[in-house]
Amino acid sequence: MVAREPCRDGSANQASMALNLERYRRQLEKTLQRVPRKLLVEQTFCPRMWSEVFITDRGEVYFCCHALPFRIGNLYDSTLEELWGGFRARQARRMSLTRTLYCYDRCTLLTAEEHATLPGSDSTPVPAYSALTRLKILMGELCNLRCIMCDQDHRSKVHLPLELLKRRIDFTHITDIEFQGGEPMAMKSAKEAYVWLTEELGKKVNFLTNGMLMPGDWAERLCRGSSWLYFSINGVQPETYARVNVGGKLERVLENLGKVREARERLGSKLELVGHFTMVPDNVGEVDRFPAFAKAQGLDRVEFGYDISTIPRWFDEHPEERARLRRSFAAQLAEPPLPIDTNRLARLGLA
Repeated sequence: MVAREPCRDGSANQASMALNLERYRRQLEKTLQRVPRKLLVEQTFCPRMWSEVFITDRGEVYFCCHALPFRIGNLYDSTLEELWGGFRARQARRMSLTRTLYCYDRCTLLTAEEHATLPGSDSTPVPAYSALTRLKILMGELCNLRCIMCDQDHRSKVHLPLELLKRRIDFTHITDIEFQGGEPMAMKSAKEAYVWLTEELGKKVNFLTNGMLMPGDWAERLCRGSSWLYFSINGVQPETYARVNVGGKLERVLENLGKVREARERLGSKLELVGHFTMVPDNVGEVDRFPAFAKAQGLDRVEFGYDISTIPRWFDEHPEERARLRRSFAAQLAEPPLPIDTNRLARLGLA
């Protein structure tokens, strides 16, 4: 028997295995959070199934969610118009209309107003393609940061090519386009698609950015081509931000935000700048300080998100912190420093 040479990179392999196990754990936790709390609810009408779709970097098409209720097709196989009226799209809409849409009960994307929306006379399983007005497009997962709550592969080279969008999508009636990532400003394909859509087709394209990259004339380009721009700022203190947005520097983000504000003022742009704070256990103690911080940075409003795999359980284990934040936000909402979206705060019992 020939003795095997001992592995010299055992620690690296162990680190990789630990990272994969943590990723699987987080995915399982997110899946459990989506399990319906009760099998039959009063209604499961999702209005977004009649107005929007989500497209992944591999061309897969869903409705508003990245994975649920199921894939309705792939752009590499069919045009978006064909998928919009196809069998799987009709099947999902029938589930929505017959109270069997299993992802509805725990959905964190729909607003309170959308949850209260009831089907109308035009809520047919086969709406006209012209009813589709909003696209959310995952251009790729490539990112220059490694945020601790992100399950995406920030080193991924997979991207959605511009030629596929040109060949498979009729953008004529599309009025709302949102790029997702990854970091759109780190992807060549995303920047090429942005330029084509905004400067050749005259569309508005919006996205969330970590704000670390703002090359050349992109501050001016964004002021002309976007209706809104989200800056992901997951910490008020530089050290907190750096702990959550691994590889990022809060000073750089604020500097680039300043470039966009200056370009907006110079061009007379109506671009809305939004501060987005994603709660994780590492930064949740600063969440109530974010509205005042955002106002000081010249942002127009704030929105909140949360890591579904950790934060709901964290608040269940720290009821005193939930009570403190509820009191803090109650005082702020009485006289808000700037508009605050309370949808996710309400889901966590903070507003």
